[in-house]
Amino acid sequence: MISILIPTYNYNCFPLVETLLSQAEKLAITFEIIVADDASTDPSFLHLNRKITKLSNCELIELKQNKGRSNIRNYLAEKAEYQWLLFLDVDTQPKNPNFLERYLNAIDEAHDVIYGGIHYKKNKSPQNSLRYRFGIERECVPVLKRLKAPYEHFITIAFLVKKHVFSTLSFSDNLLRYGYEDVVFALQLKEHNIKIKHVDNPITHLNLETNSEFLNKYQLSIASLLNFYRNDEITAKDNRLLSIYESLKRMNLVGLGASSFKIFRKTLEKNLHSNNPSLRVFDIFKLGYLCTLAKKKDA
Repeated sequence: MISILIPTYNYNCFPLVETLLSQAEKLAITFEIIVADDASTDPSFLHLNRKITKLSNCELIELKQNKGRSNIRNYLAEKAEYQWLLFLDVDTQPKNPNFLERYLNAIDEAHDVIYGGIHYKKNKSPQNSLRYRFGIERECVPVLKRLKAPYEHFITIAFLVKKHVFSTLSFSDNLLRYGYEDVVFALQLKEHNIKIKHVDNPITHLNLETNSEFLNKYQLSIASLLNFYRNDEITAKDNRLLSIYESLKRMNLVGLGASSFKIFRKTLEKNLHSNNPSLRVFDIFKLGYLCTLAKKKDA
């Protein structure tokens, strides 16, 4: 028995629901699909998603107030009826026609969380070059490599989890709009000795942000990271960016990092908006922005 849970915001999730429904019906399993619209502002998407209510075993919940990326998932888990929860980001599609079957076949007594990986279709647009390169080089990790560091290579874009486990842990309320909730949730799993099973069952991420959108979202994610760090939910040993930041802090170089970022920011952004962005430059950008943000908060 499985509850498939999809949060959405200003996005047409009907094609994803149709795909999952078709797969579930072929398996003849007990299931439900619950979509929660997190107070979308574009009525056209509400109109498209209301078709979900006509599908069997499917429910659409339209929220009047925005709960945010973490709380909407916690809300969906509370609404779920069955013992296994499959969380999916709305801008995805199963790569394999037996996506659900693979997840169900992976269930065993030794694991309470199962993660199948992520896939990206080939991208040729320079407008999405940074998001695509980041996805391919940092997120698309082969299953054999994921098995060597199961908590490090866990992403919440699509994962199966026992309801009682998720209800015990849930997603942190300290998320500031976007970012690093994957890391915090994985750390909770590790702390509670909850094993993640890694399998080869990728979900395809469809909605590549433009370079500008991705940089803006990542700045929000760094604000969340700093918030998690100051609330002791992430430590420097858990995150490489924080580890470097702490080293700078010990040497009283955070101010220098912030001032250097101010000087070189446009040069860094020029590379990150190019056809061939460097992830090393992106890492420098993230560190400079973290130093800038930390200095402002400490002022």
